Amino acid sequence: FIAREISPHTYVSLMAQYFPAYQAGQFPPLSRRINREEYREALRAFEEEGLGNGWFQKDI
Repeated sequence: FIAREISPHTYVSLMAQYFPAYQAGQFPPLSRRINREEYREALRAFEEEGLGNGWFQKDI
């Protein structure tokens, strides 16, 4: 979405440390931290979409 609708030159910070705080536990998709494979999948999507600007953690 970002690369297509905004710009592939947009700076993005891809972070692995999501923490389900406050009432996030009431919503199953938001009620847990992401796992290593999900983060790696996000990194692949980051690269496949041509988002070359920004920051990300190499591995979690």
